[in-house]
Amino acid sequence: MMPSLAIPLAGFLLLVLPTGGLCYGCAVTEKERPRVNSLLNKIISSEDTRTGLNPSILIALRLAGSHNCNVEESLLQRLSQDAVSHAKESYSSGKVALSIMAQLASCVNPRNVSSSGSTINLVRLLEQKYQDELQNLKKYQAPLTSFYQLSLDVLALCLAEGKFSTADAANLLQPDKDMKKYYLGQFSVDTAAVSILAQVCLKKMTLTPKVKKEIRKNVEQLVQTIMNHFHNGVLGNMYSTGLAMQALTVSGIQWNCRESLKMILDQIHKGTFDLPMAASQIIPSLEGQTYLNVIGLNCSADKDDIIPTPSPPTRPRLIHVRFTYENSSWGPYITSVQGLMADNNQRTYWQLLSGNIPLDRGAGNYIVSNKERLEVRYSKY
Repeated sequence: MMPSLAIPLAGFLLLVLPTGGLCYGCAVTEKERPRVNSLLNKIISSEDTRTGLNPSILIALRLAGSHNCNVEESLLQRLSQDAVSHAKESYSSGKVALSIMAQLASCVNPRNVSSSGSTINLVRLLEQKYQDELQNLKKYQAPLTSFYQLSLDVLALCLAEGKFSTADAANLLQPDKDMKKYYLGQFSVDTAAVSILAQVCLKKMTLTPKVKKEIRKNVEQLVQTIMNHFHNGVLGNMYSTGLAMQALTVSGIQWNCRESLKMILDQIHKGTFDLPMAASQIIPSLEGQTYLNVIGLNCSADKDDIIPTPSPPTRPRLIHVRFTYENSSWGPYITSVQGLMADNNQRTYWQLLSGNIPLDRGAGNYIVSNKERLEVRYSKY
């Protein structure tokens, strides 16, 4: 059983529950719940969850309606141990932010994460890394990581009541005219969604009228741009839809969330979200939850009712191709083609396209159609 942590919620529920009960309406029905439970079963049965160190997966499991407490507790312990050992030196600001949210969702104080007799204050660490991001942005007109991670930083600092300037945060998350901030030279639904969540969280803090107005304008503009990317239930692409649904839910806008839910449920049946990282992005929305809810959970009331089903063994495949790849929580990604390496320092990467359109899923999940022409393009962000 995870310990309980009381965090003040005054004024917060009024903020995140828009009029009309849309927060409650955008969730699966009891009839649809078996598909969600099957997805949860795949997550907790996967090797990534049982041995990996992904805070996004724990956040999703904690926001679910059903649980396997042993799996969640084991993942929490591994994440805590890794944070104590490596967070200061090797974590990006965004990973610290996600780690804070995972601890909050587990009813653990992120200011006092302990393992093997050592402790770490993740909130103080994020305050420092966030300032480093801002200094780099001021000096080089680019953050150390990305605006997606900066949005996560603001969200986590807000949820954990860290020290930061709300005025600077509102200005930081303000959409630029051509939306390049939201990102890779084109609009990123994922980044916009987290930015909305962060700014909705900011509204519960003490703000000047000017900052309130700026946040309201920012959110309205980002919501409208996300809705411009709404087609057949998809918001951006299938993998950004879950985060976008969270953002639209807390914004209070009226939109056809049932269409998005139906699309996701259909894709679950097709195996689109079988990877734990992909599943973690949609579980909260299927449950009618958002990242803002990580501070309102009652861990002592968890239903320990998900029993993992071991995955069948698979035979290893030999791949004879002239490129290299690395595994990540999202599956494999290409690191070099014919010896030309992607370089984070130079902000270069290998992009997969079909018909000059970027693929909406990773190399490990994409199935090539007959006569389809794929392009691997050396790109810069």
